[in-house]
Amino acid sequence: MTDAYTNAVPADRNAAGHGQPLLRVESLAVSFGSKKVVDDVSFQIAPGEKLALVGESGSGKTVTALALLRLLHDARLQGSAVFDDGQTRRDLLALPERQLRGLRGDEIAMIFQEPMTALNPLMPVGEQIAEVLRLKRALTQAQSAQAAIELLAKTDIPEPARRAGAYPHQLSGGQRQRAMIAMALACAPRLLLADEPTTALDVSLRGQILDLLAELQRENRHGRADDHARSEPGAPLCRPRGRHAARPPGGAGCHRADLRRAAACLHAETHGQQARARRGRGPARRRRPARAGRAGPARHLPGAAPRHPRLVRQGRLCGRRAPALPSRQGARSG
Repeated sequence: MTDAYTNAVPADRNAAGHGQPLLRVESLAVSFGSKKVVDDVSFQIAPGEKLALVGESGSGKTVTALALLRLLHDARLQGSAVFDDGQTRRDLLALPERQLRGLRGDEIAMIFQEPMTALNPLMPVGEQIAEVLRLKRALTQAQSAQAAIELLAKTDIPEPARRAGAYPHQLSGGQRQRAMIAMALACAPRLLLADEPTTALDVSLRGQILDLLAELQRENRHGRADDHARSEPGAPLCRPRGRHAARPPGGAGCHRADLRRAAACLHAETHGQQARARRGRGPARRRRPARAGRAGPARHLPGAAPRHPRLVRQGRLCGRRAPALPSRQGARSG
């Protein structure tokens, strides 16, 4: 790395954690009109920690991530999401838009699910990365262009100087995702939100991207929150070691420090996610617990436990009211 990129990174960004959660989300709820699509979500992320939010398609993982940066249109947000950089605590859900705009892409960055639609098709990828550095770090045209090449090289894109001048459609799927990662890491964010960063990639590339994210996280010590769709066959959930939280559609889930111990999880949705993630040998590999029906649109959410007819281990209370999550030492819920 030359001075173009390293000079753009604040000196305190790679410092160790300060003893407080980097992000603390409490009772987050998201509603569109009269329908509440995310309800009572709470979690926290420490500096340098990974948290995987796990759930099937339609369970609200992307909505949860977008809500933290208030990128949802016509959504009503409740609860709190306190971001603590070690000096100032700010509630992302109550912060004025101008101040939040200053955090986006700087202290908090996001890797979107589909780089082909997230990247600007009319700008070379190098210019898109350089633009972030000019806006957030006040670099000159030459400095930002050089820093963009260095960031592409950091994400292992071959011939980064040439690829910086390429448009998104001229890159492969893996290269577009790496360019998206380079853009997200341009300002060395303290918190990185990754919305299913491997969904659009071939199976052979998924492991490479997860390894790359883990390596960059070790270097930068940023907190990281990942969304994973466990309904997707072969999704490499367990490669990045860290905490996991299962997301039943529309409702709160259960945190586990290690999925290998998730047999003792408290919520039936978490239990089902863990059971479907098990791998056997021979024909047993193909036998996974089946789901009753499919996740429907938000307007079909039942009034009791979200998707309660589809829970693997349904309890008597599920049809009447949403079960509360007891402590980890208590009984399993519905």
